[in-house]
Formats: sequence, C-alpha cells, structure tokens
Amino acid sequence: MCTCWRSGVILLLAACLAGCSNTAGGMRWWTKKKEACNCGVSVGQSAPEIEGADLDSKPFKLSDYRGQVVLLDYWATWCGYCVRMFPQERALIGRMTGRPFVMLGVDVKDDRESAVQMARSGQVTWRNWFDPAGCISDAWGVQVYPTIFLIDHQGTVRAVYRGAPGEEFEAKIEELVREAEGARKMVAR
Repeated sequence: MCTCWRSGVILLLAACLAGCSNTAGGMRWWTKKKEACNCGVSVGQSAPEIEGADLDSKPFKLSDYRGQVVLLDYWATWCGYCVRMFPQERALIGRMTGRPFVMLGVDVKDDRESAVQMARSGQVTWRNWFDPAGCISDAWGVQVYPTIFLIDHQGTVRAVYRGAPGEEFEAKIEELVREAEGARKMVAR
C-alpha cells in the first residue's frame, strides 16, 4: 500500500470496501459481467483531504482552498489529451482571476523532471501534487486521464468528468463560482 497518502486513506478505503461489498459473505470486487467496481470519490461526497508536496517540494493541502471552487485535474505528461487541454485550462484560470476559484492538479504516474519542465515552460501554471506511484489517484478512484473533479466552496464534490469534459463544463464552473460569491456576500453582511 502506498504510504504517501496519510489523511483520509483509511476512511476512503473503508467507504470503497463498503460500496463494493454487495454479497452477504463479504467483498466482491467484480460483478458477474466482470465489470470493475467504481469505487472512489463521487458527486455529493465531501472531498477527502489531499496532503503532499507540490512540484517545488513545498507542502500543501486541499483544505487550504476551502471557500473557493476547486477544479482538481488528474493529469500526466504522457497523456496527450491532458496536454492538449492546457491552453483551455490556462484561459479558464485567466477568466476566473479575482473570483473564488482555483485550479489544482495531481500529476500522476509521471517522472518528476517531465512535470517540472511542463511547469517551468509555462504550460502548467497551476499548483500540482506530484503523485508518481498513483497513491492519490488510486484513493480517489481515478482510472481515466484526465479526470476532473469540481469541488464547491464548502468542500463537496459537485461534478466529475472522466476524459474530455462536455459543453456544460464551464457553465457548471460558473454556477459554482456564483454560489461561492453569494456565500461570501452573506458572510460580509
């Protein structure tokens, strides 16, 4: 088992096992049709803590961004579609400047030098956890790259996109950011 993920692993694995346990005699990982159990983080669930180091080896946590909408992108340099999404993601970050929004990434099963080069070249302008063994992605149930989680300002997963996000993607982000802005106005009163 990976040792890089300390917070939340036991709870997440317990939830995963409970969700996969569909027989009276215990856990069953595969259905009769040999379809994989879709364990992991799902819509409506509180986002489990991610705690680790970024590409500059500086520690940070997902909970540091509570109060903002978080776009959490699981990606890798070897994922062609992930790399092709970078310009769209940079543009989105630019449009959201000054609003309660942040994009974070998890660079999965990659070599550190390739990931650091992407960041230094300006292709990746958002903060990323480095997940070379796939510990974080495994705990979140990520099997497709990219996988994008939209987490609201209260820390609840509100949408999951596996592969290319659809047309409603940016509209969903806007909806969540407006909710966060409304919550900030209520607190300011």
